[in-house]
Formats: sequence, C-alpha cells, structure tokens
Amino acid sequence: MTTKSLETIGSNKALTAHKANGKGIVWAIVDSGIDGSHDHFKKHKNLELPPPLRHRSFSEAELKRGAVVEIDEEESAEDALVDVYGHGTHIAGIVAGELSAREGMGVESLGVKSMRGIAPLAKLLSVKILSKKRTMQYTEFAFLKALEWLIELNKKGKPAIHGVMVGVNFPVEVRNFACGHSPVCDAVNKVVQAGMVVVAPAGNLGYKDGSPDNQFSYGLSSSITDPGNAELAITVGATHRFLPQQYGASFFSSRGPTLDGRFKPDLLAPGETITSCAVGREGRGKSSYSTYQRLDGTSVAAAHVAGAAAALLSVRRELIGKPQDVKQILMDTATDLQRTRQFQGAGLVNLEKAVTHKLVPGRKSAKKLAAELPPLKSERHHEPQYAQNPADANVQSSKRFVVAFSYSGKHEATLVRVVGEVRRRAVLEPRQVFYAPDHKAALSQPDLDKKLKQYYFEDSELVVVFLGQAYQESEWCGLEWRTILRRARKEGGDRIMLLRFDDGEVDGLKSTDGYIDIRGYQPAEIALEILDRLELVRNNQSPRAS
Repeated sequence: MTTKSLETIGSNKALTAHKANGKGIVWAIVDSGIDGSHDHFKKHKNLELPPPLRHRSFSEAELKRGAVVEIDEEESAEDALVDVYGHGTHIAGIVAGELSAREGMGVESLGVKSMRGIAPLAKLLSVKILSKKRTMQYTEFAFLKALEWLIELNKKGKPAIHGVMVGVNFPVEVRNFACGHSPVCDAVNKVVQAGMVVVAPAGNLGYKDGSPDNQFSYGLSSSITDPGNAELAITVGATHRFLPQQYGASFFSSRGPTLDGRFKPDLLAPGETITSCAVGREGRGKSSYSTYQRLDGTSVAAAHVAGAAAALLSVRRELIGKPQDVKQILMDTATDLQRTRQFQGAGLVNLEKAVTHKLVPGRKSAKKLAAELPPLKSERHHEPQYAQNPADANVQSSKRFVVAFSYSGKHEATLVRVVGEVRRRAVLEPRQVFYAPDHKAALSQPDLDKKLKQYYFEDSELVVVFLGQAYQESEWCGLEWRTILRRARKEGGDRIMLLRFDDGEVDGLKSTDGYIDIRGYQPAEIALEILDRLELVRNNQSPRAS
C-alpha cells in the first residue's frame, strides 16, 4: 500500500517534522488524465488550479496541414479530468491528495485510517495525452505539444509549473536518433531548462521470458526507455515497497547504462504492489465511488519521486526554478541499497534527508557516483537483517503453512510463477508454503491420503485449488480434492479458494460454489487475488478454525 511506501522513503517524518506537504507547488501529470470526480483530490482541492492555469487535453487534438486544431478550452479542460485508463489517476494519487476512512468507503475497506499522497497539498495539473482511439505515433505528437505548452506557461516570469510527472514510455528510436537525443528526450531537456523538475520512469523492460513455455527469464541491461534516457530528467527505477534493502531493484525495472554509455537510472523508489486511486466506473473515466487499486511499475515508482520533489520544494522554496539542484539533492541524499549503479542509480529516494540537505558548491552527483558503490564497512561481515514476515505480523497462527496449493501438473509452469509471486509479495519462506515440488521427501510414502489430509486439513491457513479438466483427470488431484472437500464440509468454505483454468467438469463442485475464472490472468494478478483472500481469512477468523 502507499501507506507503507511513504514510510519507506521518509515521507511521514518529513511531513511531521518539516511540514513537507507540497503547499504552494503545482505539478503537471502528463498521462491519461485525472479522474476529477475522485474524492481523494477534494479535501485539499488539488485539482482547483490558480488562474490562469487550466487542465488541458491533447488527446483529441488534430493535426491538419501542420497546425494543431484543438477542441475548445472548456471542453479540453473537462476531457482532461476524465481518465478511461485509470493510470493517470493512480499516479496523481501517489503525488498528492488525501482521503480518510471516515470520508470514503474505499479507504475503509483497505483497513487503514487514511490514504494520502506524498505531497498531499500540492496542486495537480492534468495534461492528458492518451486516448484509446490514437496510435503511439499520435501519442508522441500529443506529448511533444503538451511539453511545448508547459514551457510557454513558464515563460512569463515566476514559474507557474514547478514540476512534471511523465507517466508514459516511448520506444527508443536509436536507428533514427542518438540515444537521449530523440524528439521526446530533447523536449524533456527543454522543459528542465525552462525551470521545471521532470521525473520519468525508467521503463518495465528489465527482464525477458527466455523460453517458449516462459519457465525461464533473463535480465536485460541498457533497457531504459524514452523519456528516461533524457540527460536532465530524474529517471526512476522500481524497488519493493517496504523491504528495498532486502530485494533491491525490481526484476522488471529497466536498467542502465543508456545505449550511449551514460549512467541511468538516477534513483529507485517503491514500485511494487502500490495502492492508489482507481477509476470506479469502467469505460467512462469517472468514479461512481472513490476506490483504490494496486499497480506495479516504474511509473508508480516515479510518482513517489515526483511527490518527494514537490514536498521538497514546498519546504525549500529557494530551489524553485532550479530543477538540476533538486535532482542533485535527491541523489546526494539517496539511501545506498548496496546494488550496482546500473540497477539502483544513486539509491532509494530519501525525503527526510533531502529536506535538510545543503548543496556543496561545485560538487556533482555524477562524479560521486561514477564507480560502482562498494558495501559499507559495517555490513561486510554481517548477515543481512530481514524484516518481520508480514504474513505473521497481524495474526499469530499455529498452522504450519500459510498457503497450500492444489493443482494439476499440466499447469506447472504457471504455478511456479504464482508461488514465486506469493512468496515474494508476502515475504514467505519456502517452508511456509505447501507446494508439492518443495516437499518431495515428505510425500514419498504409502497411504499418501493421510499425509494430504494433514497438510490440507490441519496444517494450512488457506488452501488454493486450481480447477479444470486436467485437475479432474489427475488421480493425485483426486486425492487432494476429496480431502479439501471434507474440510469444506466440516469448517465451511472460508479457508478454501477456488480458481479455474477452464470450464472442465469437476466432481463434487456445485453450481453454488464460487470461484475466480483466471483465464487471461498474469501470475502476479493471481498472486494478488490469493493474498487478498488470505487477508480476508485473517480479518474474519471463524471460531471453527483454530
């Protein structure tokens, strides 16, 4: 959740001790728009802009004979506050805004007191460039026109826009332009030169599946996307939301160096399973109720740095109009995660340190960070200190396994990745999950049904069953299924979660039994559904289950 990632980057302490709340700062969100009806932005009036600023949509503009033909100003401003994708709204909610559990059911359902952005009082300018009707080429055109407009706004003396969060990635056109000098990157550099901080995602191309059945993956270096290749942008990679030192850079986070040999990314920030605003009414881009969703990605990580920069500027107003100084401060004060420069940049953004850091004249972060960062002396001879397992943090359980999986071998490739995602996201050790390949020694015995009864009936908090035709046809699965059904009849179905790969008939399954059809789901999405169910089980423990 965002509540955990705020603590990870020192936002809570910076807000409490230094009032780093984003007041008086205007931040442009260049993305798919911002849902103007979401309650998250109402308390602090984040979307009410000081004149003459207005929200603007470039997604519906037309190019005729080299000239831009737009919809009128009022219609453009209205369209900018409609977000059919939900991505821009999610990003905006990380940067600014706030909603308490008393004010919104969406927050109450998360089990937290409030959801807030890193710079809760900052003003957000929606600059919409994405449209479902447009191609990537048109989106790039809209992006360039949007940045030209932002530069024009800042030409009139005192900066009207203090920073820009870019939520989109573009392919690197190295066959036509030198790396970092594409039209997209050149435009970003001009925005920085006009006095605005620009934060961009590194990209989500840090790995690639390397076999036809996707059982093996490998990492990709020099995978930074545009506009992250822009020299003057703050380029951000992703890390774990509350255990960054343990996990380092996320597997999907694009890595440096750039294709022309420069160090990127510049920073890391939380970008895994981050909860922020969602658009509640699918297809119309407006919230029928104010809800939240979880997303992964370097754009989510970049939003944390954008929010940190806005909070920093609200405290250190002498830095307004000096984006390169802001970048240097954020890099100078970053927390070293003991990873190589190509993966972590300067390290994890640390807002608490940034708000009090003084620049040293003549010193540049790039020189300080040119070499790979060595381990700290204090850590060289010590075992890593692991945080408390969050799966055990809220509920003390006597169960041996947190989750037990029942599935057919036909879907082994998918299950390997699902189990890996569940372990990683819940920080579980292999011994805390019953996954058959990890328990071969224990399962190699006569009368296996007795052992399965113990595992699925007595030893597991939650049993996850992957149903389908292959499951029905497997003798092994039949043993497991009979045990699971006996548990359901005795305890009720609270601790049994049913997922379906297909419509194949399964003996004993009734028409009233609820399940999730996971066709089309990615392993990470399946894992999130499982962890949601585990949370429900623990929050609503039945007296029948010990």
